[in-house]
Amino acid sequence: MCLLIIAQRLTKYPVLLEQLAKVESKDYREETQRAHKAVKSFAMHVDTELAKLELNKRWDKIRKQIDRSSIGRLNKDDRFTYDDLIVKGAEDRREILCIGGAICHNSEQKAEDGREVVLVLFDDILVLLSSPNGRGGKYTFCDRGPDRCSVIPLRSLIIRRMPRNRSLFLVVAVDPFFDLIVVTFNSNNDLVQWKGAIEEAKENAPNYGMLPALHFDVILTIRSFVVEGTDAFSNSIY
Repeated sequence: MCLLIIAQRLTKYPVLLEQLAKVESKDYREETQRAHKAVKSFAMHVDTELAKLELNKRWDKIRKQIDRSSIGRLNKDDRFTYDDLIVKGAEDRREILCIGGAICHNSEQKAEDGREVVLVLFDDILVLLSSPNGRGGKYTFCDRGPDRCSVIPLRSLIIRRMPRNRSLFLVVAVDPFFDLIVVTFNSNNDLVQWKGAIEEAKENAPNYGMLPALHFDVILTIRSFVVEGTDAFSNSIY
């Protein structure tokens, strides 16, 4: 409650100083403008930190409901467990960046055949969780089959928006493994926010001993495949 009161008051100070700067004498106007800029910057910083706090609280709630026996997959050979979410030997835990719901389906499935998932974006991986079934249910790593991944290292991911709908292609390729996931969002706004968040996270992704980044020739091959195949996949899915 105290943090909320402070945050609410902080949002009023920039407005007050902006109005003061308009009527301030010439001798003090520049100083008032600097104060306005500083308070506005500080208010934005507090807002960002409060958003991070709420995001981490949401993740903690989800984390406590994850089935510890659930097994995710990086590819058909490498598994990923609940314990792997915590980076052993690192100074800090993975940083949580974004959480949201979507519909996930494989490239050969129609949209109505997809399943509801919870997307959890960390600073190095994107995790697909299946929502709990009923009250008291548990989150599990999304089971997409033995040759499909539910945990995606950002350094091996290519992302592309599908035309004429609210879906993204998530292309995972580390030779010889290849996977294509179609994720559909509730709104265009959600799609734009998630696309931006994933692209920014990939740009700054650390390597916690995960899969290596794609080689340049592989990137060109996959990008060509996605660009040329987008309409074909879009038509087959929808």
